[in-house]
Amino acid sequence: MRNRAAGENLPEGYVRENFYLVYEGPVLVGVFSLKFELTQYLLDFGGHVGYAVRPSRRNRGLATQILRQGLEIARNFGFTKILAVCDEDNFPSEKVILKNGGVLENTRYDAEENVNVKRYWIAL
Repeated sequence: MRNRAAGENLPEGYVRENFYLVYEGPVLVGVFSLKFELTQYLLDFGGHVGYAVRPSRRNRGLATQILRQGLEIARNFGFTKILAVCDEDNFPSEKVILKNGGVLENTRYDAEENVNVKRYWIAL
């Protein structure tokens, strides 16, 4: 993890990335990650950000809040826009991205994963 945060000694294809844990009291309920650069693969299919919420805590707006706070973190690091992606059939994630100002650029087919990926830019 230290290497990822520092961007040092990373395997080919990996980039500097920070991870953040999200708690409600003592319970870990979600995670957020921020990538500081985009490889061609990340530009096409991965984006700058990742987020997840524990299944037992979903449908309460946590993912929207996690991404909103994550965008503030990105802004504090000097980002002016963020690429957020989701699989074409991941409607909950698409809703989170749209609630946070995502503007659809396009959809690309990821042959490796056999899925269409929607690519959204969020201005900060």
